[in-house]
Amino acid sequence: MRKLLVVCTFAICMFASAAHAAELKIGVFNMDKVGRECVAFKELTEKVSKSFEAENKALEKQSADLEKEFNNFKLQQQALTPEAREDRQVELSRKKRDLDDKANNFMRKVGAAEKRMSDDITKVVIYAVQEVSKRDKYTLILEQQQAGAIVVGSAIDINKTVVEEANKVWKQKPKEIFPDGK
Repeated sequence: MRKLLVVCTFAICMFASAAHAAELKIGVFNMDKVGRECVAFKELTEKVSKSFEAENKALEKQSADLEKEFNNFKLQQQALTPEAREDRQVELSRKKRDLDDKANNFMRKVGAAEKRMSDDITKVVIYAVQEVSKRDKYTLILEQQQAGAIVVGSAIDINKTVVEEANKVWKQKPKEIFPDGK
């Protein structure tokens, strides 16, 4: 009797769940994939690259020049007096330390710019997902990696729709996510 009650309860729950599931509209998207495919990523990546291009070239040139100085010192060190050799070693060590400090500061600036870029793209994608949800009346939209979805059927994959919406959002730059009009 108890087994029959459990089976009946389970069957009722399944039927109720199936009836209710017909009303559900679920979508799944991949934040990384959408972020990389949207126009915002391409434009912001190019902007960050251009903004640091001159400084990067200057650091590369300074590094190449310092390497030449080290090579010249290796060739000339035998001809120098011990005091001159030590002075030159100290000078080259100081130049290397200064260059390392510049390179580290540069990397911090690039990292901060990339973080801002990533934050902006995330804002655009999340806003786009919200707009898709409202427009297409989704009950639930999940981020694929956070939801732990390994395989997503094409019926609920909304990556393309979110990319298209993200491109619209990026073009319009709504004040809700870009109060200063970036």
